Amino acid sequence: MLVRAFGFPVVELTDAALVEYPLHGDLLSQSSSRDLASDLREYVEGRRDSKKELELLRRLRGLPRQERSALLLPLLGLKRGSVLVLIHRAQLSRSDYLEVLKRGLSEAKGESIRYWMDATVPHIGWRKTFSLLRESMATNPRTGAMALYYVPRVCRGKGQLSGPLPTRDLTLECIRVIVQYHENGYRVVDDSTLAKFKKILLSYK
Repeated sequence: MLVRAFGFPVVELTDAALVEYPLHGDLLSQSSSRDLASDLREYVEGRRDSKKELELLRRLRGLPRQERSALLLPLLGLKRGSVLVLIHRAQLSRSDYLEVLKRGLSEAKGESIRYWMDATVPHIGWRKTFSLLRESMATNPRTGAMALYYVPRVCRGKGQLSGPLPTRDLTLECIRVIVQYHENGYRVVDDSTLAKFKKILLSYK
């Protein structure tokens, strides 16, 4: 391809040359991503600020989902509370949210699993959540038991998935997993509640 501009000599550009030198827009995109990564890290390590958070989310949502997760997931090694809020609102892929909850079940300490659930359950649904908690019984049962304890409280006040489970089938599935945890020696509910749960399961056999 021949190019002449502003009186300079004609230059022949091959397809290889076009590939070798990125377009200006690509360079701007790379620079913008680096700036956003720096701004995200600075925000996560500081105090939460609703205005800054909204601006960061606006910039994140302007990127492809793969880039959003590439920027956010590595930050889970920092101040997780702020990162999980951003992850919840950044509209990542369902597979990303699955991986985040799996990581939470592996790494969360005590009641902090609730924040991992708040960030992920609305995006993956209860059925998949209970499936992961069943798997966690063999790998991280203490954290799984704590997660089950917080099921009624997840996302409360946010208008989604709070309070009672939405269907009878999901309620029965949750009860089955809770009973299985108790049978394996990991307490989720008190004895009287456990007895009620077992009675419910017997009535549905």
